[in-house]
Amino acid sequence: MTNVDKDYRYMATSDLFTELQKDSFKLDGENEKKICAALLKLLEDSSGDVQGLAVQCLGPLVKKIHENQLKEIVDKVTDHLLSKGSNTEVKDIASIGLKKIIAEVAPKDGPLVVKRITGRLIDFLRSDIEEKLEALDILSDIAGRFGSILAKEHETVQDAVLPHLTSNRTAVRKRAISCIAHIAVSLPDKHFNTLIQNLIQKADTLNKTEQISTLIQAIGSISRSVGFRMGKFLAQVLPILVKYAEFEKSDDELREHCFHTFESLILRCPKEVAPHIKQITDIALVYIKYDPNYAGYDDDEGEEMETEEAEEEDQGEDETYSDDDDLSWKVRRSSAKVVAAVISSRPELLEELYRSVVPVLLTRFREREENVKLEIFATLRDLLRQTVANKKLSNNSVVAQEKDQSPTAQLRKTIVPKLLPSLAKELKQKSFKIKIGAFQLLRDLTQVEDGLLTNYVKLLVPGIKSSLIEKNNNPNVKMETLSFLRALFSSHPPATFHPHLEALLPPILQAVSENYYKIVAEALRVCHEVIKVLRPSNSTQFDYHQHVQALFPAVFQKLKALDADQEVKECAIACTALLISSLGDDATIKAQTGECLRLFLERLGNEITRPAAIRALSVIGGSEISIDLSPILTEAITQLTTILRQNSRQLKQSSLVALDTLMTHRGAADVSGLSAKILSQLAPLISEADLHLSHLALTLTVDILKINPSAASQVRDTLYPQIQALIQSPLLQGLSLESLLALHAQLVQIRLDKFGFEVLLENLLSINKPKIPKQCVSSISQCIAVIVAHASNTQKDAAVGKFIQDVKKSKDESSRLLGLLTLGEIGRLVDLSGQPELHETLVAVLDSPSEETALPSAASFALGNVAVGNLSKFLPKLLHEVETHPKREYLLLHSIREVISRHSTTPEKIRELQAHMPAILPILYNHCQNPEEGTRNVVAECLGKLALVKAEELVPKLQQLGKSPQAPTRATAVTALKFAVVEQPHSIDPLLQAVIGDFLHLLQDSDLSVRRAAMLTFNFTVHNKPVLVTGILSKLLVQVFQETKIKPELIREVEMGPFKHRVDDGLDLRKAAFECMYTVLESCFQNLDVPAFLSHLAEGLKDTYDIKMLCHLMLSKLAIIAPAAVLEELETLVEPLRVTVTNKCKDNAVKQDLDRNEELVRSALRAVVSIARIPNVEQNIKFEEFLKVVRVGELGEKYETIRKDTESSADVDSADSLSRR
Repeated sequence: MTNVDKDYRYMATSDLFTELQKDSFKLDGENEKKICAALLKLLEDSSGDVQGLAVQCLGPLVKKIHENQLKEIVDKVTDHLLSKGSNTEVKDIASIGLKKIIAEVAPKDGPLVVKRITGRLIDFLRSDIEEKLEALDILSDIAGRFGSILAKEHETVQDAVLPHLTSNRTAVRKRAISCIAHIAVSLPDKHFNTLIQNLIQKADTLNKTEQISTLIQAIGSISRSVGFRMGKFLAQVLPILVKYAEFEKSDDELREHCFHTFESLILRCPKEVAPHIKQITDIALVYIKYDPNYAGYDDDEGEEMETEEAEEEDQGEDETYSDDDDLSWKVRRSSAKVVAAVISSRPELLEELYRSVVPVLLTRFREREENVKLEIFATLRDLLRQTVANKKLSNNSVVAQEKDQSPTAQLRKTIVPKLLPSLAKELKQKSFKIKIGAFQLLRDLTQVEDGLLTNYVKLLVPGIKSSLIEKNNNPNVKMETLSFLRALFSSHPPATFHPHLEALLPPILQAVSENYYKIVAEALRVCHEVIKVLRPSNSTQFDYHQHVQALFPAVFQKLKALDADQEVKECAIACTALLISSLGDDATIKAQTGECLRLFLERLGNEITRPAAIRALSVIGGSEISIDLSPILTEAITQLTTILRQNSRQLKQSSLVALDTLMTHRGAADVSGLSAKILSQLAPLISEADLHLSHLALTLTVDILKINPSAASQVRDTLYPQIQALIQSPLLQGLSLESLLALHAQLVQIRLDKFGFEVLLENLLSINKPKIPKQCVSSISQCIAVIVAHASNTQKDAAVGKFIQDVKKSKDESSRLLGLLTLGEIGRLVDLSGQPELHETLVAVLDSPSEETALPSAASFALGNVAVGNLSKFLPKLLHEVETHPKREYLLLHSIREVISRHSTTPEKIRELQAHMPAILPILYNHCQNPEEGTRNVVAECLGKLALVKAEELVPKLQQLGKSPQAPTRATAVTALKFAVVEQPHSIDPLLQAVIGDFLHLLQDSDLSVRRAAMLTFNFTVHNKPVLVTGILSKLLVQVFQETKIKPELIREVEMGPFKHRVDDGLDLRKAAFECMYTVLESCFQNLDVPAFLSHLAEGLKDTYDIKMLCHLMLSKLAIIAPAAVLEELETLVEPLRVTVTNKCKDNAVKQDLDRNEELVRSALRAVVSIARIPNVEQNIKFEEFLKVVRVGELGEKYETIRKDTESSADVDSADSLSRR
């Protein structure tokens, strides 16, 4: 490093830099001194390259050296920067060096660096030396990283920096603004208030435009840095911004800074700025058109888009117009950013924004400046994203979709007809940025509503063609064009494109032949959508053959290519598969089908293309066209069977699906001999460890048995042991259970010798053992019911008789339980009215002691399901039992619930149920005021489900019951509403939406149980169909928030021997309220007043264990989706979090209490980790101090573990959706 040859010095320094970056590199005392001295000398080296490399070494070096050497380096580099004798080059190197040191020095050495540099920088700034740019830069970096360490120097630093805001040099003023913004982050409230008041006062009183512009720019920068802390000054700042934004003598730069500050305040102080949004938006809409140097500026632009002739004339003027000094475009661009900030942060104003903002944005398509026009596009895209988000909240509402003023309706009726002609012209522009922006906007339009652009495709075709075929076009333009085309084809009716395919297909196929693999892959994806357009749902009305002749060779060429990128190969395989599946009867494709199938087989053998090939075989196998797969069928099935032995779950899953489609193919009977090989590989897949794979394996087994019934013997020998083990799993449910039932049904119908009905029944009965989980007994009973339903009448009667006798006479409770459940399952599938003893036998079991046995509930289940098989005979008996045996009413009402649930599935069953409703309803009404809550809940479920069957009668009756003077009746009525709300669209929805406010008004009821019932119904409704309550959400949340408070009048003391125990009767309702808050946050965030929500959440952080856990979850989510609001309320959140994480259990605490406290601490730390990820959270001094406590000792280890665990899975998508882009 001291060699006279600069090349040697350079290489030695380069080697040192490489070594310093290694964690294993250590320095002893002597070498440390030598290296530091050598590097400091190299900072003044005659070679610029050596100097540059030496300064790069400072960053990693300062992390490895001792304090004395660090002091020497900092002092020496600072000397170079501030010395009058240093030349410019050395000063520049020193500036870079100090920045490296500040950025990379260890936190523990931060105070030392700040102490050595800050005082000298302040003295330098106070001197009369002109060159102060670098000093301001360094001070800004120090404040940015070590702001809290500067606490003692805040006043001194401010006094040194503030005078430079009035410097004559623009660069100095900008550096001073940046420095003040960084300093403001860590300023205590007292100093911060003084700083802002000083800036506001000067901005309001000074006369020089240049100085005012600087001060407003400083206020905007501080706002971006400190966020919510600026909120309390909004009343003083906004009038100043409005005054200078509208002042005629303001220059363009001042206006631009005003609008930048508006934007920052809208995004950073959403609560305080809310009352001023309309005023700010109106000003922005005026200046988004501000173009004083353009002749058409004063014209009335508000109502209609310009004609094509007028635009052409404007474009001609643009070509001759040039003014390098015109900065008005910056005002227009910053105004557009303000509008975008309003759109992004105020989704509740969406309808109003469509009326006031969009017409103005549309007129700005005449914009001359490219940057401004792109900002207009971006603003419209923000609006469309908010429209999509708003639509998701109301997509189930019949009423909402019919509103003429809904955002989607406004877009469809008034906006798109004006927007599309203008966008079509933008696609012909020479600027590739404009084209990209236009296509991105068009793609977003397709996401708002299917078919939105149906009437405008013809307008877009010329622009699409030119974007794809022009040779000198930017690749990004082609990518955006293809991406838009894919979205367009997939979201519009196929018939829309039939007249335009002749024009669109050639440029798409030209893109398939491009060299850039990303364009090729995207073009193939577009071809995939084109195929669906050519022949939708196997339709033959459109003559697609001429297009196939061009499409197939282009795609086939890519399928054959061996040197293509993997993405291209996968897209080509998928596209070819869909071609064969959808258009395989076309002569062009039919001639090459054999070659394509051979290539698929080759791709199946390649590990890289195997997943795509498996999916392709599934697509072809499921084709409605008769495709001859015989050339590859045997080999394909063999290879797929081999794949089942691999470890990849995804490959196993897709292989099972492919095997199923191939085995059920028309020619599959020819390869039935392969069934033995397939079945031998299925046994290991049938396990409770993976129920979905079990479902696929069982489904494949059923299909094999349909093709090859003789395979039943192999199923018996190979698979049935695993099947029996699966039946005994308490996890068995859903699709895997359904496929298991289908398998038993198929086996019974085959009637294999020594594996027929009797053997299957015996096998199933042998599984039932004492203490087996009830869920397993239920699975066994369903399997038995299926085989009985498919048995002969003689076998059926014998089996039913056996189970009746088991229920009557067996002393084994497990046998009686199985008998009851099995009779219920059989009765649901088969009419058992021919069994005279059945009803009385089941009723007799209802009187068993329910505390000790599950038999009464099983009998209740059986009674209901037996009645399902023959309503006319069994339902009247059931209703009679309810009226004559009050002690059995709870269980008998459960039976009625079974009847109603099972008979609400198909139109025929619903009609049959409606015929019996006159007999059912009076009994249900009579039990609405039952003193037992459990009984009332069953009645409410019955009434709610009947409301879905006959809404026009039941909903008004429930309204009437909701006004009853009896509290139990009111609770039943509002609970019944919960069961009338279903997730899928239903004809009852408009009726419920009209009356739901009357029911949820019971949140204010005087009775505690009624309020809790209303709260649970509200929670259920928000979760399953939020649109029903969106219109009244704000009013309902007021009541919810009221119930989150601890009410002393509901707390009582209970004496338990010598001890007194406090009982909170309001706890259950309070838990329900917080659960409701969580659901509202999940489903209706955009309709939420987040600051009010957070204030009540802060109270929940001080409540009981369960409520704290819920609040921690909500806080974690809010930190992601509403970070600005969390920062505003952070002061109130820190203390309860601190109490929770530092809480210690008593020395005599039991293990359960220790575990609960540990889980609570971890839950709180997860919330703290989420908050710590919020940008600029370090500006909150109270939270930063709390974080220092959290990061120390045992608590710090937990915090770090949680931070690492959540880092990779942190959900930042929600936050991104709220960001500008």
